[in-house]
Amino acid sequence: MSFKTVGTVEKHHNALVANLPGVVVGRLVIAADDVPALLKGRGVELHLVREVDGDMIIERAGIARPSRSKQAYTLWFEDRMVTIPRRALEQVIAGSRASCRVAEPISEKIIDADKEQQEAIDHDLVRSFT
Repeated sequence: MSFKTVGTVEKHHNALVANLPGVVVGRLVIAADDVPALLKGRGVELHLVREVDGDMIIERAGIARPSRSKQAYTLWFEDRMVTIPRRALEQVIAGSRASCRVAEPISEKIIDADKEQQEAIDHDLVRSFT
């Protein structure tokens, strides 16, 4: 699976803030109280923080949780999923790194199985050697 970088995650006052320009308007935030639970392997709430007419609006946006492989953390929001490398995020939390990348999977070419099965098995073979 291929990934493309869509933003960064930084630590602000022990909370984690994901800046994803072009993906969401605002910032995705994992509250400071939820960071230890995330590191222990539990899913935690993801909040969207945005400024509207000078007022800060905080909404529930989704969930953050460890990936199945335990090598990354995933953020699920608006029918999307982005991933953050585990070691890099732990370095950001520890303060030894300022930020880390957030990546989104790139959809691979999807093959239409019905169309493929309609063609003869030898449809793409060279038929003449002249």
